[in-house]
Amino acid sequence: MLAIKVEYLLGRAVSSRYDDRTAAEWPPHPGRLFSAMVAAYGERGYDEAERDALLWLEQQAPPSLAVADLEQMSVREAVPVFVPVNDSTASDTVPEAGFTANQVNTGVRVLPQNRSRQPRYFPAAVPDPPTVHFLWGNVDQQEFERHREALTELVANVTYLGHSSSLVCAALCDDPPPPTLSPAEAGETGSHTLRVPGPGRFRRLIEAFDLSRQVNRRIEPPLGLSVPYAPLDRRGYVPAARGVFGAARDWIVFRRVAGPKLPLHASLRATQRMREALQSLADQPPLEVLTGHRVNGQPSGAPHVAFVPLAFVDHRYADGSIMGLAAVLPQKLSPNDRRHVLRALGRLESLRISNSITWRLERVTTASHLKSLQPSRYMGLGEAVRPARVWASVTPMVFGHFPKDADGPRATRIVADSCEMSGLPRPALVRIGEVSPVLGVPPSAHFPTLSVRGKPIYPGFERGRDKPPGRDADGHPPRLRRHIELEFAEPVEGPVLIGSGRYLGMGLCLPRYRPFSQEVTR
Repeated sequence: MLAIKVEYLLGRAVSSRYDDRTAAEWPPHPGRLFSAMVAAYGERGYDEAERDALLWLEQQAPPSLAVADLEQMSVREAVPVFVPVNDSTASDTVPEAGFTANQVNTGVRVLPQNRSRQPRYFPAAVPDPPTVHFLWGNVDQQEFERHREALTELVANVTYLGHSSSLVCAALCDDPPPPTLSPAEAGETGSHTLRVPGPGRFRRLIEAFDLSRQVNRRIEPPLGLSVPYAPLDRRGYVPAARGVFGAARDWIVFRRVAGPKLPLHASLRATQRMREALQSLADQPPLEVLTGHRVNGQPSGAPHVAFVPLAFVDHRYADGSIMGLAAVLPQKLSPNDRRHVLRALGRLESLRISNSITWRLERVTTASHLKSLQPSRYMGLGEAVRPARVWASVTPMVFGHFPKDADGPRATRIVADSCEMSGLPRPALVRIGEVSPVLGVPPSAHFPTLSVRGKPIYPGFERGRDKPPGRDADGHPPRLRRHIELEFAEPVEGPVLIGSGRYLGMGLCLPRYRPFSQEVTR
């Protein structure tokens, strides 16, 4: 067996995921370790024995990993750091005819106060213990012994893994622990997808480096081979449950770029206006997937597009303001319905929320540096490696039935039934209250609700006073709304949207990454 032990000397692993620069990568990909070894090979002068060792290593089957307990690790929040770009090139000698105006301007840009700055992110995982072992269990022992000396030198010269601040001490290991994560077997669904070295990887890395030197700028090599991995203690596990709504790619996110800031408890008005705007912008007549109603006016029985608020919450400085809105598409959507919705979304540029409030919106097409606008945080995948078991509401759930006891067994059954109606498993534990454990979220009484006929009812907060909500325009009474906390017996992948107002963003939940009994303290 070939085993390489990597210890993070500062107790943290600073590296970004390739598909989200604001999210930490953990566990470290075997391909990242191989790239670091190739870099050490270049720094040591292109030793032939080390080249042969790397060519041999890339031919081996993907390694297993022994990593820290994934549910005990923590993640450092990634905040933007504005880093000065490289200095402009300026002449260090005075020309005979003197400096031209362009040369003077170029020299002035070198001054610190004039250098532009770009946002950078340094997300970090904090494993316990801060070590990881890469295990190749089926190598030819004679070949390994032939390359042992070269591999020992290469690994010893790997000084960091990921960002240069992520200092490591790496070495061959003769008594590694048993693996906890290994390549998924045929027909098995992996819980991770890791990049691994493969045949030809060494050549591609060298070619990218040589090309970078020729053009005098960094050329990123291709990502390389990716392999699904699964925890050894969960062989044969069932993939995480997911409701009727789609993955992060099915979130169409819009950022508010102009217009007054609105609090989270105004979300129902904003999402309702968004749905109305899209119905008018869509090819006429709008389809059921967008309206939520059949041709005869009856409510649709099939999943349709949901509209949710994206607010600044779950942070010690959170104020609960709405940063943007998103349209969440169902998982099972026909190509015709998808085209219909996307065409309407492509025409959305502004949103008139009231007579005096109009937002200008901008489509977010790449990973936003604002965490509030990242769909992954609502999927149960943003901070934890596995989907979460515990979820707490950001917008209160609107009950489909009015229980006699607002926090009794009947109310608990209504919440559990609502989870099943959204395609989720029944929760093992439900807590109902007026206050959410998510920081920055207002109490449930501050939010509007829906009447028994599904029409919005707005409480007195719009006039600066908190009073009980009245009835809708037709005199129908309101439905109960409460914040909820759910614990499932199995990991659940978001989004978690439940209750009667789920298609207008009510009952939207965030994952919690600690045991339920410790998470809820009130």
